[in-house]
Amino acid sequence: MIIKYIKSPYRISYVYNDIVRIYIPDILVIFKNNIKKLIEIKPKKLLQNKIVQLKAKYAKEYCKQYQMSYWFWTEKDLILV
Repeated sequence: MIIKYIKSPYRISYVYNDIVRIYIPDILVIFKNNIKKLIEIKPKKLLQNKIVQLKAKYAKEYCKQYQMSYWFWTEKDLILV
């Protein structure tokens, strides 16, 4: 059961072309059992995009530090197809 969600919850630094940039994931979902999922919503066709994958790599490292998991949601997860 979901007890809370927060939009644009964190600012995660990542490096692309030797420049430090900021990535802001879409949603943090907190469940009753205190499980936390950081979610990025993207069209399925963009999931293999180089920048999207780079941001995901940094977000997964961030999540590991704070006992969260990182998920992509696509149009299929949102039942938009």
